[in-house]
Amino acid sequence: MGLDYLANTRHASDSLADIFFTDTEISYRDDNRVMWIYIEDGDEGDDIFKMKLEDKQNQEIEVVLPPQYYDEWDYKYASYKPDWVAVYERLHSHSDATFIDELLDNNIYSKKLKDKFIETSLLFGYINNKFKKIKNKLKKLMENYEILENGLIKQKSIVNKIQTYDTKYVNERYNQYGEKGPQMAGIRLGYLVGTLGYWPQSILDIGYGNGDFLKVCKGVIESYGNDVSGYPVPEGVTYTDNIFDKHYDVISFFDVLEHFEEINFVKDLDCNYVYISLPWCHNFSEEWFMNWKHRRPDEHLWHFNEKSIENFFNEMGYDMVDYSNVEDLIRVSNEEYSNILTCIFKKRK
Repeated sequence: MGLDYLANTRHASDSLADIFFTDTEISYRDDNRVMWIYIEDGDEGDDIFKMKLEDKQNQEIEVVLPPQYYDEWDYKYASYKPDWVAVYERLHSHSDATFIDELLDNNIYSKKLKDKFIETSLLFGYINNKFKKIKNKLKKLMENYEILENGLIKQKSIVNKIQTYDTKYVNERYNQYGEKGPQMAGIRLGYLVGTLGYWPQSILDIGYGNGDFLKVCKGVIESYGNDVSGYPVPEGVTYTDNIFDKHYDVISFFDVLEHFEEINFVKDLDCNYVYISLPWCHNFSEEWFMNWKHRRPDEHLWHFNEKSIENFFNEMGYDMVDYSNVEDLIRVSNEEYSNILTCIFKKRK
């Protein structure tokens, strides 16, 4: 009776939802519907993960690895179902690579792409060989340098001694600076007096070049000069051949010490202070060192930074008073690091 009533009174719209909820949170549902492959009647469920690959010769069954089992979260019981999910992985079957080549050969654009790829590979091979040659050359060059225990970098041997320190060298190196030469000399004297706190009584400038520094010293300090170039000493300055036969308050080396083949002679100097400026070798890496503008093989034989030069002079019987890059005021560098290292050392009694 009830079914008859329902059949006689129902309408098509009865199947439509007429109750709506707002601000309702749907409870968690994890039925993995997107993961399942629904099997129709008659299908073999055990074969769904075994796919057959067709190649030109025959039908081969793709190798399937043993399944990996993983736990699945059951939100109703708030716990994991152990080994609930099985994941199957497949190994790629071996095939003939010439099949791909044939496809590329039959397509003009693919053929061009293939040729371009070969051309690019050859280019990279050429670049790689070029890089290896440069690297080997760099390694060979570095073999002629050694880093001593005190941190100094020394060129082991002179390969081609082409540098002659004569008047021509002085003119090319120093007289080209024009008015910057006297300005630099003034900065050097100012830094010396400011650091010592008094005017030195006497000074010997070894490797005086064109004499700019001695020119500013001679009016206020008893000045002496020594240089192998034969360039005339400034008027009012005394030239000396022997740098060891007299006591001096200060002995200076401006861009000079790095040119000597041996530098241990500084321990025998008779002075109170040694005043030095030279290129500041930061030695960030081998590549940086080999491309450094002040690395001049067979001319600059020694390379210093603030620590290695302090270590060296400490071994020679000196204590560092101060160091600075004050000369960078004139000798401007485009790099972000200091260009010229200036140091003053006091000789221990």
